[in-house]
Amino acid sequence: MTKLNKSRIKWLVRQVAKEGRKPSEVAPVYKIGVRRVQQLVKQFKDSGTIPELRKERRPKTFLTTKQEEAIEKAYSETFLTPKCYTMSSKSGAAIRQKTKFTLS
Repeated sequence: MTKLNKSRIKWLVRQVAKEGRKPSEVAPVYKIGVRRVQQLVKQFKDSGTIPELRKERRPKTFLTTKQEEAIEKAYSETFLTPKCYTMSSKSGAAIRQKTKFTLS
């Protein structure tokens, strides 16, 4: 999901360029950076039209069932998240296997 769409960009640009608000006042409304608001306003002032987002952004990817099973298996054996598991296996660190503790 993107934070900005065409109507949100239009509102941000209108607030800063036409109504005189500061980018630091309007940026928190959509939880974006002040610098991004400044970039959008500059694009508007240079071209005279409301900036648009690029359509050819990276598409969302999904995990296959095989990948999900591999992640679940690795987690159940080591209790590490996929990122930690990858980092520890690349560095050659010893990964502890799941151990059972019994109360005596």
